[in-house]
Amino acid sequence: MKPENFCHLMQALSRLQYRDEKLIAMLQKTALTWPTVPHKILVKAANSAAKLDLATQLWCKPLAIALCQAVCENTLIVKEFMNIKWITAVEMFDDATMINYLYRAEAVKREQLSDLRYSRHLQVVELYVRLCKEEAVWQQLNDNVKEFLRDLRKDDESVEEERERLKEEKRLAREKRRKEVNKYRKRLKKYGEEARPLAVKKTKTERLPMSCPFHREVSELLSAAGLQLMNGLKAGPFNLDMFHGPTNTVIEVCPEWQFYANTTHLTSRSRVRHMLIRKMGFNLALVSAWTHSRRCDRRIGRSCG
Repeated sequence: MKPENFCHLMQALSRLQYRDEKLIAMLQKTALTWPTVPHKILVKAANSAAKLDLATQLWCKPLAIALCQAVCENTLIVKEFMNIKWITAVEMFDDATMINYLYRAEAVKREQLSDLRYSRHLQVVELYVRLCKEEAVWQQLNDNVKEFLRDLRKDDESVEEERERLKEEKRLAREKRRKEVNKYRKRLKKYGEEARPLAVKKTKTERLPMSCPFHREVSELLSAAGLQLMNGLKAGPFNLDMFHGPTNTVIEVCPEWQFYANTTHLTSRSRVRHMLIRKMGFNLALVSAWTHSRRCDRRIGRSCG
């Protein structure tokens, strides 16, 4: 199989979150070809391999080395460089490549695409570097790169401020609506059926800070048990599922889509996310959908029996 075809296969499997042992054998067969493939294919293959948690496999090292060489030699065009995902940088880059990657990101933002925003990936990379590579990478960066990463966080904070402003506007709108309803009731009491009707206002359903129905179910159960939880709390680039302040505990739900298909193995992105949450100093408790469903099945079996 040609590397291009293998890349497309890995892309399809990564979207399906399906891991197969045959992928390692195919990586072995294509090990010597990665330096010769177009950089577009190289980046896509690396992203797919990282998403499939293949970065630690021996036969994935040639792919990682080829990508690191392209980043260090600055041979990727801007679009190819921008397509590198945070999980790829965290799983495949060595210290020298990570430094070059951050310098290149700052240069792209400053010189070529000042209006382009891609803060999500870089915020996770920065968090990883500061928590796990403090001496090897973070202290080697100059002030310009650090300020660039700081500005990305400020941009994200400005988005949060905008959300808070919208929440305040909604609150004022609800207050105004309440006053209108009170006036209508007075008119109805005074004029009866001849009173001017209340204008019908279309309202949008407010989005709850729940990542999935399983999250909502677990949150309701824990709240019913007396735990005071904060849902959707923002911590760095992540939105935490549930946070219990008195014990400094983050409770993360793990629905089926956080596992590879037909396995109980967490995806690489979920695994790294949990690792970074622990590194931030939180106690982490995981509620797995598989464990939850098995317990429910046992309870149903006992009740039916």
